Parts: sequence; C-alpha cells; structure tokens
Amino acid sequence: MKDVRPTSIELAKALENFVYHELDVITESDWFQERVAIALKKNFADEEILEKAQKLRDFRKRNRSR
Repeated sequence: MKDVRPTSIELAKALENFVYHELDVITESDWFQERVAIALKKNFADEEILEKAQKLRDFRKRNRSR
C-alpha cells in the first residue's frame, strides 16, 4: 500500500469538514424536519410518538434562535 501524502490528509480533512457542515445544515432545516414529521405520520399512528416529535421540533426551533 502506498504511503499517505500530507496533501491527501489535508484534502481528506477538508472534505470531511465540508460533509459534516452540509449534513448539519440539512438536518437543522425546517424542510428536513417537515419531511421527518411527514414520514412519522405515515409510518406511526401512535399519537404519543407524534407528540414527542412535535415537542422536539419546537425545542429545536426555540434553541436555534439563541
């Protein structure tokens, strides 16, 4: 196996940081949370689960503005 060059490590770290940032942006968006809520409603009829999911969304919205 070839030795890893320092430039490869720097590129890998930059790519990793970019991907993590993009995933954070997506998962914290209202669009994503709405899609999760829709999926929960379709797949879970249990009102307790839906209520907990709504509370979590509300909590995230309140904390995002801080």
